[in-house]
Amino acid sequence: MYLVDTNVWLESILDQERAEEVRSFMRQVEGHLLAITEFSIYSVGVILSRLKKREACADFLTDTVEDSRLLRIRLDT
Repeated sequence: MYLVDTNVWLESILDQERAEEVRSFMRQVEGHLLAITEFSIYSVGVILSRLKKREACADFLTDTVEDSRLLRIRLDT
């Protein structure tokens, strides 16, 4: 199981320097072996909204929340 951090998602979404490395990792690992915290989902959403990348935000939510087998982790007190 891999817990994928906010910055890893943003690296790919924003097509930053190591985006292809992230994409390669995502292609190699089955979706059910990846996890994301709800905090990361919200963080990516806030950052993409501030950058006015609403379509990228919608795609991210569709890919990670609706269509994938990613494990979503909620951090409780």
